[in-house]
Amino acid sequence: MAQRSRSNPSLLLVEDSPNQLDVFASLFASAGFSVFSATSGSEAMARLQQHAPDLLVIDMNLPDTTGSRLCAAIRRFSQWATLPVLVLTVQSGTDVRVAAFEAGADDYVDKGTDPLELIARARRLLSRRQTETELTEHERLDALQRAARTMAHGLNSPLQVVTMGIDVIGLLHASSEETHTVLEKMAGGVSRIRDLVARMQQLAAITRPECMEPDGPEEPQDPRVARAEARHRGRNYSVLVVEDAELLRMVIRQSLENSGRFQVLEAQDGKAGLEMARAELPDLILSDVMMPGMGGFEFCAALKQDPILKSIPFIFLTVHSALKDILKGFDLGAAGYLLKPIDPEVLPEKIFRTLERLGVGERELH
Repeated sequence: MAQRSRSNPSLLLVEDSPNQLDVFASLFASAGFSVFSATSGSEAMARLQQHAPDLLVIDMNLPDTTGSRLCAAIRRFSQWATLPVLVLTVQSGTDVRVAAFEAGADDYVDKGTDPLELIARARRLLSRRQTETELTEHERLDALQRAARTMAHGLNSPLQVVTMGIDVIGLLHASSEETHTVLEKMAGGVSRIRDLVARMQQLAAITRPECMEPDGPEEPQDPRVARAEARHRGRNYSVLVVEDAELLRMVIRQSLENSGRFQVLEAQDGKAGLEMARAELPDLILSDVMMPGMGGFEFCAALKQDPILKSIPFIFLTVHSALKDILKGFDLGAAGYLLKPIDPEVLPEKIFRTLERLGVGERELH
């Protein structure tokens, strides 16, 4: 018998006739197969567990069973459910063939078939199995990535709600030490969940192996996405500041840019902010509430209706600390709420922590 090697596919030949066993074993060995043999159904089951072959070739007539029954028995085990099975026989009746296929055989070959055709059929079964395995792995990866993407998206939305709730409670009870202790513990829990979401996003972004890549030309990349990816490679974030007071915009821009972490875009009202957001896809939007024309609430609502822009974190900037205003921004999907006057010394850290908390550096770019 030929010795099994890593490059040679292995084959279990089940044949009770010593002469025919030698003939077919030599034929398959000369074609590059590592051949193991069994002379009965029970011995075949034992050999399967010992050697885990790539292909099973079964004689239809065995001393303790038939090829069809052996095939049916093998198919009951999950580890052999996709093992290629080729049935050899001298019987040519349709009912015999039908029985073999119904039992789970992949092919049926008369023992008098030309040896070259027999080897070709065996190789075809191996090739088909490899293709099916690759497709199955491809489907599993796709399913896993879809599940990870769905879970990450599903967790992000309520986490933003919880995070903003923590910020709101902090604003309303700024002087309570006990409240701050509880909020810190809540924020720690949110941070751990964010880490899990980031891992899901990384899983969703795994590149398929080259053999699994779909054929066809790649779609051209949106230049806005290319710019965003370049910013992230440089550990830089883009913040769109929408504020009608030019002096305050200047203060915010200098504060953020001087930190070395941010690029700042500017707009003086909601309408201009919406146009700028569509053109540049910023990583975060910091917007005043009270502005001429389109105000902050209307601007946020329009942004969240846009399928491309809705995932951009939105922080309101306002002098109003009334709970109803905070809750309105909360309902619109805002990620935070900052009160004026702004402290330029702490603003960059607040913005950076918000981006970090929301996992913006890890999120998928569309």
